[in-house]
Amino acid sequence: MDNITHDTPQQTPRNGNGFAVASITLGIISFATMCVPWLMLVLALTGTTFGIISWVKATRTSTPPTLPIIGTIASGVATIVALIITTTFYLALDSINAQWGEEFSRMDSMFNSMRDSIDIWDNQFDYDQLPEADSTFFIK
Repeated sequence: MDNITHDTPQQTPRNGNGFAVASITLGIISFATMCVPWLMLVLALTGTTFGIISWVKATRTSTPPTLPIIGTIASGVATIVALIITTTFYLALDSINAQWGEEFSRMDSMFNSMRDSIDIWDNQFDYDQLPEADSTFFIK
């Protein structure tokens, strides 16, 4: 047989920027989810963690840490904004509860008494005494 050599493709070394790109992406996405504070906080903290991991990995392999730094900064800023928004949101809810809590409980007791009155009236009505519906009544 002939001596045939097959060229096997060489694998190129990977940069390992996956965590850095994920950090940048999560930082950007977390700003887009500003209307859901807890989701923004989770995404931003995850992005910050990925950014720090990629930064440490880049430092150990002596690759330029440009993407990890950008990802850490983007997610870090998103984390700070998320903490501010989340804290403000829950403080506002607490303030509303403090101001309107008594009013809400008074309205709740009023609605409960109305529901009880309807239940009492409903229990007094005998549905078996209703006449049978005549289908010819609706036909003209």
